[in-house]
Amino acid sequence: MTTLIGIARTRISVVIALILPFFSLDILAQYNIGLHLMRGFPAMESGYEKGVSACFAGAIGRQLVMAGGCNFPDIPAADGGKKRYYKGIYAAKIGQGDSLEWRHIGDLPVKSAYGVAITWKKSIICIGGNNASEALNAVVQIKIRKGEAVVTRLPSLPCALDNMTGSVVGNCIYVAGGNRNGIAVNTVLCLNLEDIAGGWHEIVAFPGSARVQPVSGGFKKSVFKMWGGFAPRTANKAATLSMNGVALAVGKALWYDLPAPVGMNNEEIFLGGAASVMLSDDRMLAIGGVNSLVFLRALNEQQTDYLRHDAEWYKFNPHILLYEDEKWHVIGTNNVMARAGSSLVRVRDTIYIIGGELMPGVRTPTVYRMKLRR
Repeated sequence: MTTLIGIARTRISVVIALILPFFSLDILAQYNIGLHLMRGFPAMESGYEKGVSACFAGAIGRQLVMAGGCNFPDIPAADGGKKRYYKGIYAAKIGQGDSLEWRHIGDLPVKSAYGVAITWKKSIICIGGNNASEALNAVVQIKIRKGEAVVTRLPSLPCALDNMTGSVVGNCIYVAGGNRNGIAVNTVLCLNLEDIAGGWHEIVAFPGSARVQPVSGGFKKSVFKMWGGFAPRTANKAATLSMNGVALAVGKALWYDLPAPVGMNNEEIFLGGAASVMLSDDRMLAIGGVNSLVFLRALNEQQTDYLRHDAEWYKFNPHILLYEDEKWHVIGTNNVMARAGSSLVRVRDTIYIIGGELMPGVRTPTVYRMKLRR
């Protein structure tokens, strides 16, 4: 049986041309999607070469940057392996070829993953996250000078936060959801990038259940939108998934509901564990994430064999989703997208898909280049 792992290790250069009759054909017809597997993945930290998920990633000029992340490099998770976290910062020049020559240009202050990365004015701001020993409230800014990383500390979060989402809206970073000191929350924090010294401020919480591992985007410099995420099981309540979205009208402290993405059989698509990136101030791209039914059952039922299936069993989301004209559209489907915890980085008209896991505990050391052409 061909697995997603086997697919990911095979070099491909294809054009996705799936026209699904259920979807809005005028939207689908606008896009030609090119997908290409790049060669090269960082290998300077022992174990990193096996692939990571939940890393910080962004672009500084014409350089693709990734930092931190985690994996199970020795003993598989299914056999009780220990998760390893990393601190290296890596950069690769972006060109027209199919190779990425990664360089180790510095280190994060501590090993970390599961935070938020924000690209801002030739820098990457890494927010929160966790590692094997603690959740983090640290915020650092990465710049590149003379080929080396310059890491500067910014005001810390008021609490340790991980597995949240974050986006820039206007001149502010909004961070929402995740685990606050180990407890799933509805917390929303804001940092004004024009007044960094003023630090982070907690603003009105989003409605409904807590959301761990949601996705978000900043729209038209005035609206923060978020979809997906889950609330873990507690002693008194079963775990729940948030299929819908919520939006905050910045400056008005007003939240309102947004519909969930819908698939070809009119089923709602869960965006928990997915990756997203803004294409413009009113268009957002999302890929991957876990399957709602498989994941929810795992959250609420003890399954001793949960980590022992092949990749197809987990049914990770294979769709390419575009949020445009105030609604979601499925513009393509490919098994390469069926991953969770990956990172998306946009450089002009190109999106880089970095790492992630192909099934629980199994990471991929791959980077794909995707181009959307109207």
